[in-house]
Formats: sequence, structure tokens, C-alpha cells
Amino acid sequence: MQRTDTRTVLVLDPTGTLPAYESFRTYRMRRVPDWDTLHDTLREAHPSTVVLLHPYDEEEPERLSPRVRELTGKFPSIPVAAVLPFDDERFTDMRTLAEWKVSELVDREVDLAPAALHLRLRQAHGRPFKHRLEQALPRYVAQQAMTLLYAAIEVAVDGGGAPELAEHFGVEPRTVAGWCARRGLPAPRRLQAWLRVLLAATLLEDPERTVVGVAAACGYANDHALRRAVRELLGDEDAALPREDAFDRLVRAFNTELREVRQLARDRLSRMRMESRAAKRRPDGTGEGE
Repeated sequence: MQRTDTRTVLVLDPTGTLPAYESFRTYRMRRVPDWDTLHDTLREAHPSTVVLLHPYDEEEPERLSPRVRELTGKFPSIPVAAVLPFDDERFTDMRTLAEWKVSELVDREVDLAPAALHLRLRQAHGRPFKHRLEQALPRYVAQQAMTLLYAAIEVAVDGGGAPELAEHFGVEPRTVAGWCARRGLPAPRRLQAWLRVLLAATLLEDPERTVVGVAAACGYANDHALRRAVRELLGDEDAALPREDAFDRLVRAFNTELREVRQLARDRLSRMRMESRAAKRRPDGTGEGE
């Protein structure tokens, strides 16, 4: 699968108040002229895309634009970062934007310098998918496992696989494989396969996207390849991909596998402890004790 090394930020700024950056660090800034163009672009957008916008109405500058809520409703899988002043007068607006599922708020006075804006965009990266998966995961998934999962989610959103997950941590692939085994997660290649189809299922919840467009955005050759990946992970040659409940069905199967892998990890740890205790009872560590 092709990994994206530069993430796109779609900048909607009809008032001309946002910096005219072209690119910085891992982000490429692309300005769009109006809401309609933004919607057209997002129908085929890569999941690593972020929208950066001025959230107020052009004709009523003190009023939040209802187009923001429309945007997050039609494209809930795409993180939106809204730029506004952080002052007492805007507290209600900030709360409203959170209710509208805006992923990140950017302080107009301090967060538009490159380093600060980069941090805000990083915080927004993959946020809707992370939140969607967090809500569906079993409660027993430990924090160390969640750290691995968060990294794997970011890699999946960027279009990467198991090698990129190891690169993310700056270690060898076998090291990540060991971490996954100890923390009750599937092997890295299978983990990324799961997250890739779960990401596709999340994108399918965007009313404006098509199955063909989602498959392309997630790096599948076509929608048939996406459906085949779903069938292979579910172990069901007749499995379909109904967009209305694709995520729920896939995440249930993913959680079942998490339970199975977790139990295998616990059984393996139990055997290791028993073997260690048995070895300690041997007088020289090589033979059976009396």
C-alpha cells in the first residue's frame, strides 16, 4: 500500500484572515474558494486530510456558520479545525463547535505560527476514527495496548502498513511484533489489515462518499479488493459490505479477535511462569528435583 508522506490541509478562508502557507513539515496547504468546492473535494479525499476553516458566517461575522455543522454531518470521518479567538466572549461558540463535532479549536492569536499550527493539526489527525474506535473497543484493553493502537490508527490513516508502524516507533518490525504479542494485540500485519477495513467502514458512514471512492481513498485497487479484504478478515466468503452497519459488524469481529488473542497471551504468560517455577525447584537448573 502506498503511504502518504505529506498530509493535505484544505483551507477554507473566504475572509482572508488565515496565513497563506503553502506547506510546512508534513503538511501541504491547499486553499479552496468556497463551501461547494470543499464538499466536492472531500468526496474523494484521503483520510489523512484535515479541514482548516474560519467558522463564522460571511454575512454575519459574529454568528457561527451553519455550514460547519453541515460539513461535519456529511463528512464525519474528516477532522475539522476551526480558527477563532480564545476569549470569554467566544466560550459559547467553542462549546457549540464541540457539539458540532469539530475536532480541534485553533486560537487565532497564538496558534497560527507554523510550530503551533503543526501541533494543532497533529492533534486533529485521525481524530474522528480514533474516537469512533475508542467508543467500540472493550474496556479491558490496557493503556499500553491503546498506545500501540493509537499509533497503528495514525499509520492506517496515512496509508501505511506494518513496516510503517515499526518506522513510527523507530524499531525493527520484530520488536513491534513482540509488543503486540505481549499486549494482546494481533500481529502487526493483521492489526493494520483490520484497521484499514475499519477505517474504510468509517468513511462509508460519510453520506457523500461512495464505496468505490472509499476503496480508492483507503488504498485498495477497487471496491472488489475492499470487499475481499472484509471477507478474509471475517472468515466468511459470503460476507457483504452494507454501508449502514459495516463498522458495527467489523468492530464486533475485531473485538472477538482481541479477546482470543488476549487469552492466548495470558495462557502463554501462565505457561512461562509455571516453567520458571519448575526450573527454580531443580537443584542445578538442568534436572528434575528430588
